[in-house]
Amino acid sequence: MDSRRQLKVASLIKEAFTEVLIKEGRKFYGNAFVTLSNVKVNSDLTLARFYLSIYNNPMADEIIENFNAHKGELKHALAEKVRHLVRRIPEIEFFKDETMDYVFHLEEVFSRIKAEDEDLKEILLEKETRAKKQEPRAKSQETRAKKQEPRNKSQETRAKSQETRNKSQETKGKTQEPKAKKAVATKKELPAKSKKAAFTQTKTRNPK
Repeated sequence: MDSRRQLKVASLIKEAFTEVLIKEGRKFYGNAFVTLSNVKVNSDLTLARFYLSIYNNPMADEIIENFNAHKGELKHALAEKVRHLVRRIPEIEFFKDETMDYVFHLEEVFSRIKAEDEDLKEILLEKETRAKKQEPRAKSQETRAKKQEPRNKSQETRAKSQETRNKSQETKGKTQEPKAKKAVATKKELPAKSKKAAFTQTKTRNPK
C-alpha cells in the first residue's frame, strides 16, 4: 500500500503531466483520444509509472512505445511543472491502462446480450400473437367436437342396437334349425309311409 507521501507526489505529478498532455500530447499520439488515468510512484520516489487510457484505438501499443521513446523530452516538460514542488524529478515509464479495454469489452458484451434479449422478446411476442390468432380456431374446433360427440354417441348406440338385433336373429336361427331339420325329416318320411299304405291297400284288394 502506498504511503501518504507517495500518494501526494503521485497526485502532483499526475496533475502536472495532464497539462503536458494537453499542450504537447498530440505530437506523440496524433488523433487518438488519450488520457492519463493513473500515476504510481515507488517508495523512494525515484520512479513514476504513468498509465494511459487509449480509447478504442488499434494503434494503442504503438502509441505507448512512442511515449517511451520520448521519455527524456517528456521528463523535461514535467520538470518544468514540478521542480518547485518535489526535491527530485523521478524517472518516468509509460504503460497502457487495460481498464478501459475491459470496460469496452463489457459494454460490447452487454450490448450483445441486450440485442439477443430484444430478438428473444420479438420471437416470444410473435409466438404469442400467433397463439392468440389460433385460439379462436382451437375453440371452434372444440365446439365442433362437442357438437359431434352426441352424433358419435348416437351412432354408437345404433351400432350396439344393430349388434343386439344380429345376435337375436342368430339365436332365432339356431332355435329354428332343429325344427327345420325335423320338418325335412318328416317330409322324407311321408312318401315312405304313403308308399307303404298304398302297398297295403293293393295287397288287401288282391289277396293270393
